[in-house]
Amino acid sequence: MLPFANQSGDAADNYFSEGITGDIINALGRFPTLTVKATSLMAPIKDKAAQAEVARSLGVRYLVEGSVRRAADRVRVSTRLTDAQQGTVMWSEQFEKQLKDIFDVQDAITLRVAGTLAAHLTRLEQQRALAKRPENLGAYDLVLRGRAALLRFSRSENREARQLFERALRLDPKYAAAYAWLGQAYFNMAGFGWTEFPDDMLARAEENARKALSLDPENLAAHRVLSRVHSAALQYELALVETQRAIALNPSDAESHAARGNALLWVGRIDEAIAALETAFSLDSNLGADDAFQLGLAYYLSRRLEDAVRFLEREALRNPDYIYTSVVLAAAYGQLGRASDARRMAEEVRRLLPMFDTRTFGSRLQNRAQHDYLTEGLAKAGLN
Repeated sequence: MLPFANQSGDAADNYFSEGITGDIINALGRFPTLTVKATSLMAPIKDKAAQAEVARSLGVRYLVEGSVRRAADRVRVSTRLTDAQQGTVMWSEQFEKQLKDIFDVQDAITLRVAGTLAAHLTRLEQQRALAKRPENLGAYDLVLRGRAALLRFSRSENREARQLFERALRLDPKYAAAYAWLGQAYFNMAGFGWTEFPDDMLARAEENARKALSLDPENLAAHRVLSRVHSAALQYELALVETQRAIALNPSDAESHAARGNALLWVGRIDEAIAALETAFSLDSNLGADDAFQLGLAYYLSRRLEDAVRFLEREALRNPDYIYTSVVLAAAYGQLGRASDARRMAEEVRRLLPMFDTRTFGSRLQNRAQHDYLTEGLAKAGLN
């Protein structure tokens, strides 16, 4: 599925088209007979050859693309479903409604696309595709804005996201998604060191995730938050239970597979971690820097050093400010004997993390031999 283009004429509305894209992907992913893959390509594709190439690169046959035009109190959503192998448009439609009817628009797109691809879906499966709706459209808009802010991974954007989710909950106190994403914001505060009280933030993350699940037991974001909270508390079996629940709800949810890979990595089940994380990136190549770091580290720990370097060098270009990518690259370069590259990465780490401690980095690894191998690579890079 390609991101729906924002045609409102205002880049500030990107969050709205991105949020609608994400919600439709999640809804389609609930159909067990469909595998939904997202891509970071941003422009509609009109050329048949280009469509076929994109489909081949994603390993899919069908492409869903569209656009969103928002003006005053109305929204127009155009979408089409293309058989990229045949170069034919299977279905296209334009929906124009008052903004308060946006949920009906999303439901219609989801059902029509899924119906074309999987005519034999049961009525129950169709119902599961329809996400629960908040009672207040303003709350939905605030959550979309908050989700967009979270993806910018900074302390200030995290603060803005929390404020937006809290405003959404004041408008709709029973909005499960707002609680779930607020929990993710608190988790990010602890995970990225944006608080002096990480344990308190993890407790708040868990509290909000559980509140979301009490309102909507099928909320994927809440299950993911609980998984990551359990991993942070070294409760990896509980983390894996939550990822299993999330993947059962939506087999095409990239972040759920990534969360599973996260837990498997730290318990030392490296081959399984690689499989889960590679699945995650095959479903969505634009996952966050922390997920990329975990896949790179898994490659490193499996002695697939060239794969680790190739993957992390690409990810470093995509997320240049994420320093832990440089840490694993330094270790991989050190093990490969690429002394100058290893020194360069080590200097970058020391510059940005002057208190970096090789003894504690990777200390969450349960397998002592794997932790020793990581420490060895860092020492070869001059980080000791």
